[in-house]
Amino acid sequence: MPLTVAPNDDTVITALRGFLVAVLPSAFEIVQAQDNRVPEPVSPNFVLTTPLRRSRLATNIDGFDGDAIDFPETTTVVQKTQFDYQLDIHGDLGADAVQIVTTLMRDEWAVEFFDANSPGVSPLFATDPRQLAFSGNGEQQYENRWIVEISL
Repeated sequence: MPLTVAPNDDTVITALRGFLVAVLPSAFEIVQAQDNRVPEPVSPNFVLTTPLRRSRLATNIDGFDGDAIDFPETTTVVQKTQFDYQLDIHGDLGADAVQIVTTLMRDEWAVEFFDANSPGVSPLFATDPRQLAFSGNGEQQYENRWIVEISL
């Protein structure tokens, strides 16, 4: 019996990346975090996306295709799931960028954007951003870094 998960991590992170590309200035490079032996982006303004958790939102919904429940041709089991990501927004443009992201993630515009570009993925909310200095680059210099959690 083949099992599939939809949307999966790739679908959700692609949808989130598409949103960020659409709303942030072109100066921002958007990359996934937790990638070994990869230096931080060359651009001084960039966003790191890190998956944090998956949370169940409801009890399963079962569906059956075929003539009988006892021997269905296809069974669909739906688990509504919340995908949470941390965005680390680095650079001098970070404060304005995090304001754009958190404002639009709480707006109907984002709902329509995700619906048109990534059916099955919807924005839920964003936390308030917080600023945390970062000194983990190769030069050990402090950088501006804003952190926000996004839920889809």
